[in-house]
Amino acid sequence: MAFVVAEPCINCKYTDCVAVCPVECFWQDEKMLYIDPQDCIDCEACVPECPVEAIYAEANTPAQWTSYIQLNSEKCVVLKDSGHIAGVSTLAGMYPDADLFCLFAREQSVPNELKGRTLTCSFMQKIPAIARLYRPLLPLFPFAVESLDLRGYDVIISSDASLMKGVLIDQDALHICYCHTPVRYVWDLYWTFRRQTSWLTRPIFTWGRKVMPEMSDTEREALEAGDVWWDADLFTGNPDWSKLLGHPPATLTPEEAGFLNGPVDELCAMLDDWKINWEWRDLSPEAWDFIKQKKFFGMIIPKEYGGLGFSPYAH
Repeated sequence: MAFVVAEPCINCKYTDCVAVCPVECFWQDEKMLYIDPQDCIDCEACVPECPVEAIYAEANTPAQWTSYIQLNSEKCVVLKDSGHIAGVSTLAGMYPDADLFCLFAREQSVPNELKGRTLTCSFMQKIPAIARLYRPLLPLFPFAVESLDLRGYDVIISSDASLMKGVLIDQDALHICYCHTPVRYVWDLYWTFRRQTSWLTRPIFTWGRKVMPEMSDTEREALEAGDVWWDADLFTGNPDWSKLLGHPPATLTPEEAGFLNGPVDELCAMLDDWKINWEWRDLSPEAWDFIKQKKFFGMIIPKEYGGLGFSPYAH
């Protein structure tokens, strides 16, 4: 059972409810917020955060606002499509001759600028009502991705939550993946989503998690890197100021200071703000060459990997 945003939300400028949603099921237009019933997991986290008491469980929606149940659903379809398609349209517009691929597509959601382009869908396109039934069919996703088979292409640009990283490509091909919010119903929110599935789809959903690839060591290290340090004290309401004041101030090494007083100053002298922003819309070729020569993009990369090995403070 999903939750619904009703009339009191109109023209309300607060989005505290959006901030606490664990699955990002809120969508917004110029008028109000909406909850996507396909993504809502009935966690109720948003309800106490709404200052105007506009959020209700579907079954408890006041009679005068029951029309908002359908409105939330319809609006989210439109807003979701426009948001996702906008990114794809932008990428496709940059490469007007490129072939387009997807797992499945609603004909009414394909924007005019993409109509007439070569669009290849996977076998999932043939499944009736796939736009509504895709989540229980999660186990089919990896097979659908592989069925597209993009071997033979030199460059692949994908816009997806995760699965498109597994598409079949040539070993020497370049795959640039614009990765959105990951499929949390497979990872950290698996048990929450599993509780929402029916007795028919639950075994399929459970099996689907098993066929998903494991998180790599690199991905896990990135997620677990760093700590909360003194920031955690702020949230206690009684921070230990001596801990902060006792931390030595960051300083530059002689090499870092020399880089700031040398190459950085040289680069700044090469830049013309007016030409960059209003004439060229880019840096000059000389500036780009200088940036690459002096390894500006490798300041924080260790020296053993070809970078400058600077500290985060210098970077």
